Amino acid sequence: MRFSNKVDYIEESFLNKWDSDIKYKIAEGGDILQFNLGQPDFACPEFVKEAIIVVNGRDKNNFYNYTGGTDEVRAALADLQKKVSGLEYAKEEIIMTNGAKEALFLAFASILDSGDEVIIIAPYWPTYIEQVRFLGGQPVVVNSKEDFSLDLEAIRKAVDEKTRAIVINNPNNPSGTTYKREDLRKIVELADLNDLVIISDEVYSSTVFDGKKHISIADFPGAK
Repeated sequence: MRFSNKVDYIEESFLNKWDSDIKYKIAEGGDILQFNLGQPDFACPEFVKEAIIVVNGRDKNNFYNYTGGTDEVRAALADLQKKVSGLEYAKEEIIMTNGAKEALFLAFASILDSGDEVIIIAPYWPTYIEQVRFLGGQPVVVNSKEDFSLDLEAIRKAVDEKTRAIVINNPNNPSGTTYKREDLRKIVELADLNDLVIISDEVYSSTVFDGKKHISIADFPGAK
């Protein structure tokens, strides 16, 4: 059997392999504390399970629905965004995906042609690199400063005629840092000047501590 040559460009996630190895060792009786994956240490709350059962039991939810998600849920997500971040979106501006990985893949797939470059800030979530490679793009890794803040000068120097997008992960995985408002504003200005797409992964926006406040890059004029 012959596979697509796209498979040759991707590598297995070290984090996922490591997690599988740990699970096998635990299953074999190993006494191991897991700090390797960002997931809660408690089960899904009962009221959430009950709500899912109720929603799934409705006849209208047992058939194909709108491709981007139901109007009801997208409107609820728009309301949630307004409450959490103050940003206003129409339900038509929201699509539902099977987790963040599909959202990222669709975003990259919709903008990248072969050879296009994507700036990715290190440290980074490995999925960014592999998805860009799979789609024929070229990841360009730019290191953060020692305190994990954005190195704006290094990012500027990485932009060339092949650059198509910048990936911002805020709060960042794995460093945990939150980016400064002024630095985010300068990223928006850089993107606007060079006609770049900003892909902002804000999956950890609700887990910000120590009195800090999450700032969405979509809050800046022109970015949304």
